[in-house]
Amino acid sequence: MSDTIQRAGRAVRNPDMDGLFLEMVEPWVLDIPLSNTGLDWSDPDQPNVLPLKKTSSKQERTSRASLHFVRSETCLREFIARYVDDQTESGRRN
Repeated sequence: MSDTIQRAGRAVRNPDMDGLFLEMVEPWVLDIPLSNTGLDWSDPDQPNVLPLKKTSSKQERTSRASLHFVRSETCLREFIARYVDDQTESGRRN
C-alpha cells in the first residue's frame, strides 16, 4: 500500500498542473468478496488470508487495505488519509 501511495503522489507535484494516477490490477482482485476481508484499521496491511504459509498465493498474500483501496467507492484521498492515520484538516479534504 505504501508503494501505491508513493506512486500516486508522483503523478504531478506542480500545483499549477493536473495529474492522473492510473492503477492497473489483475482481474482476480475484483473477484475476491470484500465481505470476507474485513479491514482492521489497526493493522490494514494484514494479508487477505491468515495464516500465511510458505506456499501462499499472491491472492492470499495481498493486503486487505490494497483490496479495499482498489475496490473503494469513496474518495481515495480520504482512504489514504485514514490508512496513514492523517488526522489533519488537509488530510481529510476532498
